[in-house]
Amino acid sequence: MSKNLKTKKPIYKRWWFILIVVILVLGAIGSSGSDENADSIESSKTEVESTNNQDSEKLKKKVRKLRRKKHQRVFAMKLNYQVGTILQA
Repeated sequence: MSKNLKTKKPIYKRWWFILIVVILVLGAIGSSGSDENADSIESSKTEVESTNNQDSEKLKKKVRKLRRKKHQRVFAMKLNYQVGTILQA
């Protein structure tokens, strides 16, 4: 009768327990090196923000320049119209 009874394996020999331990160990290893990455990520973020600020300033200057040109053209057209009306009169 004792042959029909199965003996249970100890918990540390079961496949699911080993899987849990492996996941925990990998998680601990992965989180230990994150401090170095956080510094590099923060410096990269700062670089991107400064580049974006520089790019936005360049873009604003271009927009101002185009607006000035547009106003100059409109002024020239109005001036031509006024001169034309004066000459026709």
